[in-house]
Parts: sequence; C-alpha cells; structure tokens
Amino acid sequence: FTGQTIIEGGIIDITNTNALGASTNGGDTEIRDGGTLRVAAGLTMFEKVIIGGIGASTPLNPPIGALIFLGNATYTGDLALKSNGISTMSVLAGAVTLSSIVPEGSNSTHTLRITSAGTVAINSPLPIVTHLALTGGTTNFGADQPNLADLTLTGADLDSGASAMAIIGSVSSGASATISRLRGLGSLNLKGTDHVVNVA
Repeated sequence: FTGQTIIEGGIIDITNTNALGASTNGGDTEIRDGGTLRVAAGLTMFEKVIIGGIGASTPLNPPIGALIFLGNATYTGDLALKSNGISTMSVLAGAVTLSSIVPEGSNSTHTLRITSAGTVAINSPLPIVTHLALTGGTTNFGADQPNLADLTLTGADLDSGASAMAIIGSVSSGASATISRLRGLGSLNLKGTDHVVNVA
C-alpha cells in the first residue's frame, strides 16, 4: 500500500522490510504516544518513521520505547523526532545503524532517549537543540554533532570516533561510563566510579 501508517496504541511487530508499505509520496509511518513499532532482527529499513512518546505499555511491563529493535538492523530512511516532546528508542540486542535523524515539525527543541543492550551507530547530525540521553550499551557517532544541548549517560559508553562533538550545555553520567573525544563542553559532571574520559 502507499498510504501513511499511524500507530496510536499497542505494539506492531514487523518482520519484513516492506511491511510498512511504500516509503514515497507521503507513505511514512508515525508512532504516536502510547504506540510502539517493534522491528525484527536482520532488517534494513527505508521507510521514514516519525517517533514520539515513550511507547506502549502492557499489563506486565512498562513502556520501553516508541521504536524497538530486537537485533541487528540498518535504518537508511529518515528517523524523524517530534518537536517539543520526548522520542524514545530501545535496542534489545545486536548492532543498529541509524543513517539519518531529522526534525519533524517547526519547533527547534528535541529530546531523544535511547536504551540499549547493544551498539547504536548514529551516522548523521542530530537535529538542532537535541537533548540526548543514553542508557546502557555503546553509542558511536559517525558524523559531527554540533547540535547537542546536553548529554546524559547512564551506564552507557559513548565514542564520537573521528567526529567532532560540541555540546552547548552539560555532560553528566552515572556510575560507569567510557566517554571518548569530547570538545566544546559547557561542563562535565561525572558521578560514581570507573570513568574513562578522552578529550580531544
């Protein structure tokens, strides 16, 4: 089909790259607060997906993300963050590559929270004025990140690789983190023990 897909509640599981229909002519997918899109391992996704909210909850489990990756995945389409709200994503295992993270809407403030038990590669600049929170796993930047308002790490490792990362506000972390190649920080607040910080 060629129309838009809107997930307003519950969990939608996809196991095929084309499960969400055509990705052209307005045929994107929007995840609204209370809904979750869960992506099977091994998929390469092309569809533009607009994410907002904290995801669906079940009687036994709290919400863990509007977009959930069950394993290795490559996302080559646009992942759009709703303005003036929270966008959440979880990686339950494996390595996920995100090629393009873009803003959705005219407001220039975005919040992205990623919970990971694997590795996440962000290969594009985040939208202007992005508040980024990383919990668990390892996140790698494959592109310069000049738009971070602030960065919070909770049991997460971050490596900007060869990319420049300038942060307007502060960087804070929990009890254990490895942070590599930071520059342009307003302040750095490390709590707990076992920190490795490399400043370029």
